[in-house]
Amino acid sequence: MVDRWGLFYAYTVKSGKKVLGSSKASSKGEFSVKISAQKAGTKLTVSAKDKAGNVSSGASVTVKDAIPPAKPTVNKITNKSKVVTGKAEANSTVTVKKGSKVLGSAKASSKGSFSVKIKAQKAGSKLTISAKDKAGNVSSGASVTVKDVIPPAKPTVNRVTNKSKVVTGKAEANSTVTVKNRNKVLGSAKASSKGTFSVKIKAQKAGTKLTITAKDKAGNVSVKVEKKVVKY
Repeated sequence: MVDRWGLFYAYTVKSGKKVLGSSKASSKGEFSVKISAQKAGTKLTVSAKDKAGNVSSGASVTVKDAIPPAKPTVNKITNKSKVVTGKAEANSTVTVKKGSKVLGSAKASSKGSFSVKIKAQKAGSKLTISAKDKAGNVSSGASVTVKDVIPPAKPTVNRVTNKSKVVTGKAEANSTVTVKNRNKVLGSAKASSKGTFSVKIKAQKAGTKLTITAKDKAGNVSVKVEKKVVKY
């Protein structure tokens, strides 16, 4: 507030009946009153007093919210997840994005818990979760990487004979394929980027039952394939 005519001598700021601060006006009628920070929505009254002690009617000012919410805390997100959950500022609007694409948004509860529906995302996708309050202030984004919890498909295995020194077939690209005779590991190898694999083993007796599994980078293991060694 500026008193352009220099009529007023001092200014006082109140919250209800409580005086938050006061100061003298400058020779140009300008004033600056120091106060402690007030909660958003608080109504303040600013009044002026002239040299004779006469007090003006109060100017009412509502404190605006300029503080963004805290960054949300987000629970684990997997490539099976169809909701993103966590905690954010009470009653804020939580938005989940992949890059600039909005995957979903929802309002947090009065206790701050939220649940945003999304389509399941690929493992390794990076999602950003932010909260926006009623005043439009937006929090910094919480970055979460989608975890892989889906095991590879069951490998397909080519014929194995009692003369075979390699087990070949197809599995998930870049997965690790392991061949066992009961609990004994006979060998393991990494599948190619196209999913083909070749695992070196010692020749096994005809009739031996081998089990073959594939494990992805996240440690998920496929259903085992049983392959009976046949006589060459």
